[in-house]
Amino acid sequence: MKKLHFGMMLFLLGGVSFLILSLYLSTHQHIYNGISGTYGALLGNELLIPYLIFCAMGLAGLIICVFETYFRK
Repeated sequence: MKKLHFGMMLFLLGGVSFLILSLYLSTHQHIYNGISGTYGALLGNELLIPYLIFCAMGLAGLIICVFETYFRK
């Protein structure tokens, strides 16, 4: 498998999962010890770690795609 395809799969998986979690958080709001908003919802729903993992996965995939497209000879 080429690195570009691997980067695209990482980016799509991270991006779609990030979107699904964002939509879930928008419908399940919490106030966690006086913290509201997205961060409060992440803490209240105990989704902070998966949210960060999917965000990092999408960014890693994007970096791999850009590197393979423009800087690879």
